[in-house]
Amino acid sequence: MGFALLLGLFPTGQARVLVVVVAGGDEMFIRSLWLRQSLRTGAAGWLVPTANHSPWISPAWHPDLMLLDWHSGNSRSQTGRTDQPLLQPATPSATARFIPLLPDAELPFGVRTAPETLPEAWRQELDTARWVHVELGEVARALRYAEFCTPEQAEYLQQRAWQQIDYWLSFLARQYDLQRDLVIIVGSSQEEGKPWAVWLRGCDAGKGWLWDDSVRVQGAGQTMSLLTTVRAALGLPTSPAWGDYLHGKGSPATAEGLIACREAWLLRYSLWRGALWIRAAWIVLALLGLIWAYRVGREHKRRAAVRLRVVGKPSPPSPPTPSIRSLRALFTPATWGLWGIALGIASLFPAALPASAVWSAPLIVLLGTGLLFWLARVIDTPLVGLGAITGLGLIALMLDTLSGGEWNRNGLFGHTLLGGYRFYGIGNQYAALALSWAMILCVVWLRIEGLPLGALYFFALVTVWMGWQSSNVGATLATVGTLLVFGVSILRDQLHGRSRKMHIAHMLTLAGAALLSLGLLWLNTPHLRGFWAGVSGLSDSSDMADSLDMVIRKVMLNLGESLLSPWVVLLLASLVAVRSLRPMMPTVAIPRVLQYTWLTAGILCFLLNDLGTLMAAILAFHYWALIFTQIQQESPPHVPNRTYAMGGKR
Repeated sequence: MGFALLLGLFPTGQARVLVVVVAGGDEMFIRSLWLRQSLRTGAAGWLVPTANHSPWISPAWHPDLMLLDWHSGNSRSQTGRTDQPLLQPATPSATARFIPLLPDAELPFGVRTAPETLPEAWRQELDTARWVHVELGEVARALRYAEFCTPEQAEYLQQRAWQQIDYWLSFLARQYDLQRDLVIIVGSSQEEGKPWAVWLRGCDAGKGWLWDDSVRVQGAGQTMSLLTTVRAALGLPTSPAWGDYLHGKGSPATAEGLIACREAWLLRYSLWRGALWIRAAWIVLALLGLIWAYRVGREHKRRAAVRLRVVGKPSPPSPPTPSIRSLRALFTPATWGLWGIALGIASLFPAALPASAVWSAPLIVLLGTGLLFWLARVIDTPLVGLGAITGLGLIALMLDTLSGGEWNRNGLFGHTLLGGYRFYGIGNQYAALALSWAMILCVVWLRIEGLPLGALYFFALVTVWMGWQSSNVGATLATVGTLLVFGVSILRDQLHGRSRKMHIAHMLTLAGAALLSLGLLWLNTPHLRGFWAGVSGLSDSSDMADSLDMVIRKVMLNLGESLLSPWVVLLLASLVAVRSLRPMMPTVAIPRVLQYTWLTAGILCFLLNDLGTLMAAILAFHYWALIFTQIQQESPPHVPNRTYAMGGKR
């Protein structure tokens, strides 16, 4: 009994926590000898920067003891300050101690820090404090001093700085239990956008590659998740808005594998930034298509208004060669909608065929667009071909979300871990594309099969998938609202004269699909739980303030940067083009219910997302492309007027 009581004195909540920050030490997996020897005993990976979130500035980050190296050079690159340590005291009650400096001519700026310089009172606090934070600036000073010496001297100074860091790590780690206590070593980067190295051991941290459920990428975690990990180990309250618990998963990580992983992320990030001009080209191509459509429409109206009486039969023009005829067929007005939609689907291909060259992504997108265009042309009518390629795009996106989301994350319209965007789920670009593809399939379904209830339940399936796999709150809410508008209209028309039980059964099925989508969204989106916890007041006041700040930031982003983006041009041009096609709309078999559904989707996407202009522009462009494709398909071929040909009236 006494032994059991003794064990009860050391639960997980009574653990001690040590956090060591090596300012400027994002290469610590290679440089630190102590860490390389201890790497397999804990979990290792990278912390990706989280936009507008940092554990250092949160009021919940208040260690019992902080040992700070004030003279760490440019260690506050994240905030732009160079005269302060990396970590400021979060609250007035936090006690900060500044490590004394010793003269040393062999180290940068002729100074160094050492454990033996700590006063005895500070050593006693190290033994008793439950939460200790230490910042070491040796590496930051070496990096700062490198601009004043040769490359060989700079390399030597970095080696000496890392030897001093290893000396500190060995001294600090000896004071903590390997199993019960939590030791975290963070190598922060001085360059914005670069990941931070992290290694943690003890207190159920496990071993292997770093895993964070709020990121869901092997080897990656959020910087904000440090706050959750530390407070959970100490038994303090946590908030879902702070991220998830960092722990190890899978096989043990190696230093070479960690560096290779980081370099791959940096390469993808540079390719992602370098491919931004492809997005601009996508918009330019869409605008050229709209201008071409406007000119073709004007020409058709002019020919319809003018009737020429030709006396005598003109000589027929020379027939074009087959190659010229094929080239003209590729760029006829009826193909502009196909080209634009095929380009959106082909944007997934760069992730399917990764390559290191900057020009590879544009080339793969262009080849994929041509392949999809050819496929749409050889399948029956243009409308059926349009439905075929959009169906392939939707299926590819669904399967991708079920297998890790690599295509969605690294596609042309995707995101990167280092870009400060969504880490998992579906981004706003592909959410808008998926919604557009689903509604195009509904139009094609109604034209071919004529089963409105089948189209409705297909869209309900897409809605459930959106809530299950997207983790995109705004896109899911917009899809659910679109489903309800679509469903109520379809059921009112299709169940007219049916029994009351039939009405109730279909309405309950529709409501169940909507609620299931929202429930799956709640279960699979950690930051959503944290947001509602903060708004409802279940968490402390700081959580609620963070949630309200997030709402304000999203609203300002939608009213500011989003309205000034090139997507506004595409949105306005698409709306003007749709308005110009209204005289020809009666010949297009798009049910009125789907017209209202498309309008509802565009409005909800614009209002419920921080990049609402982007989503509304994508939806408007696809609506125009669908209408224009059908107009060109159903327009009768031009028949020459033989009434006044040679030989009189025939």
